[in-house]
Amino acid sequence: MCELVQKKHPNVLEKVKECRKRKATSEVSDMPAKKACIQATVTTCTPLGSSVISQAKVDQLVTNFIVEYLEPMSIVESQPFIELVKGLQPTKKVLSRKTLNG
Repeated sequence: MCELVQKKHPNVLEKVKECRKRKATSEVSDMPAKKACIQATVTTCTPLGSSVISQAKVDQLVTNFIVEYLEPMSIVESQPFIELVKGLQPTKKVLSRKTLNG
């Protein structure tokens, strides 16, 4: 079949060969990116025996902490507090001060 295409449509055959080369090259160059993407997914998994809590529960716990210890509402904007919440539950967001006041 290749000979037939080469005789009748040489320009098409060249395009096919070029596409195959490009695809093979891109698959090799995409390997680290795919691996990095997979790795990022793995790091967001929870360890065996730990639990994932809802965003509403995180918000409630943060609010209870601020009220119980009379912390200023601006604490939710401090970098150490944000890192604390993100370190405990990486997929959750920290309440904004505006939301907390509302």
